[in-house]
Amino acid sequence: MHSPNELADHYRAASLFVLPTVALEGFGLITVEAFACGTPVLGTPVGAIPEVLRPFDPRLLARDASPDALAEGILRLLESDLKAEFPPEKLRAYVESHYTWQKHTAGVIRIYEEVMKENGQR
Repeated sequence: MHSPNELADHYRAASLFVLPTVALEGFGLITVEAFACGTPVLGTPVGAIPEVLRPFDPRLLARDASPDALAEGILRLLESDLKAEFPPEKLRAYVESHYTWQKHTAGVIRIYEEVMKENGQR
């Protein structure tokens, strides 16, 4: 088992993180963790992964979850200038602007307030 610091070091050491999910992917926290460490992610269009990657850059999504699509995506991204196209600062800024606890807490509170208002409780 790796400590959180060791895990962050592994993310930062990689040029590209590949998330080859084929089924049952919920939010995709691992994608956000890699971004927060400044590492671009190639993900599959499964579960919530597209919701995290597509708004940042749709090129980070493989066309499907097949081995051929992943290989194509890996080669395409590794042949580009990853540091120039996906600078670590930009990846971290995306996480900070979309995926902090404060953002999520505010969103949950907003949903509860809307539900309460619709039910005449506020």
